[in-house]
Amino acid sequence: MYAKDIHLISELTAADGTTLALHRWAPDDGSPVHGVLFYVHGIQSHANWLFETGPELAARGVVSYALDRRGSGVSGGVRGDLPSADVVLADYRQGLATARGAHPRLPLTLLGQSFGGSVVGALAAGGGLDVATLVYCTPALGQQRARLGPVELAAVRRLSGRERAPIALEDEDYTGEPRYLEFMANDRLMLRQITDRTRATMVALEDAYAEAQAPLARGPAVHFVRV
Repeated sequence: MYAKDIHLISELTAADGTTLALHRWAPDDGSPVHGVLFYVHGIQSHANWLFETGPELAARGVVSYALDRRGSGVSGGVRGDLPSADVVLADYRQGLATARGAHPRLPLTLLGQSFGGSVVGALAAGGGLDVATLVYCTPALGQQRARLGPVELAAVRRLSGRERAPIALEDEDYTGEPRYLEFMANDRLMLRQITDRTRATMVALEDAYAEAQAPLARGPAVHFVRV
């Protein structure tokens, strides 16, 4: 583990041996902590996109965690490659268990942004989440279904290779602020391509919540944020 101001990065070892980077921002002056946020980043970004948000929340007594998704940020794995939905969900459950274990009595909020919202949806559909609140921030829920018909979805589900395709997003889709556009243009960790089996995994994650047999009973509070 190493520290930079209030920012800590610890290493987790996934079930298949892949090293995952779990970022944490916490108050560094011994001040009280009131809650915990676990942030699930989008398809192109990584945990360190919280370089402003993490310190700001820490100053307000909130500890923030964010896992660099495998193949993203400084986590291990093939860049832009997600082997399966089960692997992705297992990684995040491990990260959540670590955060919960460090703060067993504090309310924990799980927030998914963009593609991270689809990951959170699949986690919630699987049940067993020890969280107080779910937040979906401009979530990409059902995005594949919105873009593809049944035949195309079936074809994507069958993809299993590591051939690469560019991510069809422009930096301006995220922001119009020049300083953030400059940040992204120089961010070597920002994903620009994903593999075919990542596309299959994205559909499989949607399947997990879109085809759930029954709604969640007495689950956490849910909030949707649309910017």
